[in-house]
Amino acid sequence: LYPSAALLQCVALVPILYFGADKKIRLRVIMTSGMYMGLTYTIPQIATLRLPIPITLVLLLELTTMMILFAGISAVLLRKSPVFVSLSVGALFVVLDWTNYTSVPIWGTAQSFVRCWSQYPYLIQSLSLAGLSGIGFALGSLESLLVSYMMHIKIREKVLKTALVEILVLASVNIF
Repeated sequence: LYPSAALLQCVALVPILYFGADKKIRLRVIMTSGMYMGLTYTIPQIATLRLPIPITLVLLLELTTMMILFAGISAVLLRKSPVFVSLSVGALFVVLDWTNYTSVPIWGTAQSFVRCWSQYPYLIQSLSLAGLSGIGFALGSLESLLVSYMMHIKIREKVLKTALVEILVLASVNIF
């Protein structure tokens, strides 16, 4: 709704990823938090778009389901090897985003979670190489690396190196 707020996506997944990485929290609770995240993401869109009721219900159900899946699956992943699994969380975000904008033909890429980044063309020049999926991968993996950094003191150096490599790859693609 507000493309200029796209930069908030750089930290938007951190709370749910942090919550999910905590082994003391039950998976059911994490998936409930994914439901709340999905509703919080979707309800403002519903209020603004004013779509017909059947389409509104599809939008609400689909986006909320995507966030429940993201919360649950990323929690299972992050409870394993935190560094390389962070790359898997980025890939999960890409798969869910792709599913989101292809499963309901009328959405198209307008319903991509990362479409709002078009407000910042100088930051997303890597689109020419990776498309919208590249933005989703970068957001999911870097934010899960941030969570791994916060939660796993013993491997912080490895997490930092992994994040640095990913940032350097993205930056070098943006230069060209």
